[in-house]
Amino acid sequence: APDLDAAQVGVIAATLRHNGIDGVIATNTTIARDAVAGLPHAEEAGGLSGRPVFDASNRVIAQLRDALRQNADYLLDAEFAGSTQALEQLNAGTCPLAGIHLPLRDEHLCQRGSPLHQGMGRLLRLGDHKLVRMASREQGLIVAPGNPMGIRDLADIAARGLSFINRQPGSGTRLLVDALMDHHALSACAIRGFEQIETTHLAIAAAVAAGLADAGFGLRAAAEPCGLGFVPLVTEDYFIVCHKDFLDTPAMEALRATLATPAFRALADSLPGYSGAGAGEVISLRRTLPWYK
Repeated sequence: APDLDAAQVGVIAATLRHNGIDGVIATNTTIARDAVAGLPHAEEAGGLSGRPVFDASNRVIAQLRDALRQNADYLLDAEFAGSTQALEQLNAGTCPLAGIHLPLRDEHLCQRGSPLHQGMGRLLRLGDHKLVRMASREQGLIVAPGNPMGIRDLADIAARGLSFINRQPGSGTRLLVDALMDHHALSACAIRGFEQIETTHLAIAAAVAAGLADAGFGLRAAAEPCGLGFVPLVTEDYFIVCHKDFLDTPAMEALRATLATPAFRALADSLPGYSGAGAGEVISLRRTLPWYK
């Protein structure tokens, strides 16, 4: 919880170490009201998420990280961000690794000048960045169970005036949606709800499940656990990006070795729409990315 003090976090860390726990998720919502004092409904019961919990959550995560680091060879401290934000942080030196995803099997979607090239090409640096393959995965339309409307693609949504829910600008998935829109020669105003956004795949699935939209764009791995239908449109590759001088560090070698294990690849294969084939392989930007060919 983000409302714990340092002593309480220390007790939790000791308990985790004693019981050999492999991982921990931190944090949930806050019951503090300092960030919303004076606002309507501020005194209602329940936890707060979003901006009110940000600072407290980061404080607890940092305390937990420091406490667990005493008994860890390597610690992977992950923050969820869109692909462009992740690359910006990598280039700014605030993190050693960034996660991105590209539909390399559909080169027409990421040619020079495409939304994907415009969004990520300026941030990927030849001669400096290296790609490490993590997985491939299916993206497409998340729809009602059984796809009762028979939705086929984005052009079908536009032609029939169906409602849509999108991902936020700057995310790799939003860049992919924009590339598909270009491919179908569709403008944003052609799709009802195109500017209605959520920030995660599961939030897209929840919105469709709640009937807030006829379709949303996201992962098969988000649709199927929610019992929703899925229309596959793209198989994309997910990469970890690092600076070339970080590639041969002990920490990165350990991470690459873990990705290459049968256990990790089997775990990736167990997720709907995912494949762990080739995980851990180092990939050349120049030979891989279509806008360099």
